[in-house]
Amino acid sequence: RVCEFADGSAGRGLVATQTIVPGQPIVSIPWDIVISVDAALKAPYAHAFAEARLDEEEILMVFLLKEMHDPRSPWAPYFRIIPAQYASSPLLWPVGDLAELDGASLLDDVVQSKTALHGIYERLFPRLSDACPEVFPKEVFTYENWLVARCIFDSRCFKINVDGKTHNCLVPLADMVNHFPAGNVSFRRYDKPTQCIVLECLRPIGPGTEVRMNYGLFQNWESLMQYGMVDPDNPDDSLYFEIDPSCFMECEDVAEQARDLMTQHGLPL
Repeated sequence: RVCEFADGSAGRGLVATQTIVPGQPIVSIPWDIVISVDAALKAPYAHAFAEARLDEEEILMVFLLKEMHDPRSPWAPYFRIIPAQYASSPLLWPVGDLAELDGASLLDDVVQSKTALHGIYERLFPRLSDACPEVFPKEVFTYENWLVARCIFDSRCFKINVDGKTHNCLVPLADMVNHFPAGNVSFRRYDKPTQCIVLECLRPIGPGTEVRMNYGLFQNWESLMQYGMVDPDNPDDSLYFEIDPSCFMECEDVAEQARDLMTQHGLPL
């Protein structure tokens, strides 16, 4: 009922190939082709995860990076169509671009995230590469590739409840649905009878119409960190900044307006 489209300005997404009515499944993806910890633990090299005592998120990250660079991977066709570069993610911005965030709280978030990711990477590598060089080659498991894998994880991974357990996973095709506040499809869910991840239609969708969903209520800095995008008209956006009230007190007119504004919002004078 849908097909992929690629546009130089809008990126990739899904459009309806026929009329879809509310309640009708739009996409149905079998659980056994979903990239998840379950899939990772079935890999022939899964013993390395247990030996290294990785937690579930680390298992999924290492598995993702391994499969991304394996041309024999069953997910190779999927990796060929998703972005190979994530220049819009602050995690990959060069130092000069990050400097533009000076004074913004987002800079602290980026620095903290990169510090945490670097710490995890250094704890795992080159230890895993030294222990299993044929499985985790050093030329693949570089810090730069680790950051790209994290960008893929953040922008395409979502939580699915399966039999009462929450799984982080990547669902090929279903993760190509773009964001729109008034989405026309439901969020992804697990359908136990079919053992598939399903997206259902929320409102009528005509042929040629893009299939979109609401990712949730995100401020622009959150969307930028997770998805590498911002919405200029985001109704959920807000701006945080620190001020020194004493700087307003030099001019009585400004001081009075500042006191009124702070009182209105319950801020201490």
